[in-house]
Amino acid sequence: MKGKILLKGDVRHGQIAIGIPGNEMFDYSTKCIWSNQGGTVEFEGSFGTNPGASFVIRRGAILRIGNRSSLGQNLRILCSKEILIGDELLGSWDVTIMDTDSHYFDVDGKLSEFSNRISIGNHCFIGSGVSILKGTSIADNVVIASRAVVSGKLLESGAMYAGVPAKIKKHNIKYLK
Repeated sequence: MKGKILLKGDVRHGQIAIGIPGNEMFDYSTKCIWSNQGGTVEFEGSFGTNPGASFVIRRGAILRIGNRSSLGQNLRILCSKEILIGDELLGSWDVTIMDTDSHYFDVDGKLSEFSNRISIGNHCFIGSGVSILKGTSIADNVVIASRAVVSGKLLESGAMYAGVPAKIKKHNIKYLK
């Protein structure tokens, strides 16, 4: 493994748990993939994810995960530039977070951006099957409904976003932990 892993705060046994069994809907024997190719991963406190998680952190990339955050089975994170996850994020299963297309495209005669920063606020809930794509910024206290595709700026705190692409569906909502 190349790269760095930084643990912030009071380091303790069990602070970072990757591949811990979740609910009975999934096979507990599914392996996790950890591929740090020369990036930096910063854990701001405790973090947990269930079996089947896949982390790829490319050279020079930064993945920062806030305190008391948790993501479910079959999580996929592909970090080529920068992904910032706030405190108390709760994510369901089959969530994909990727700050890159991994390919260049010609868009109206211009070369597309290969990767772009993702920022997810504090105390957010991400439903099952959600995809969060490059250049996304999510405010604090946001709920993302299952199967949504998130790209761009979701700036209204206390809102529920759903659909493809994700748009505001409800206001004054928050998840209770």
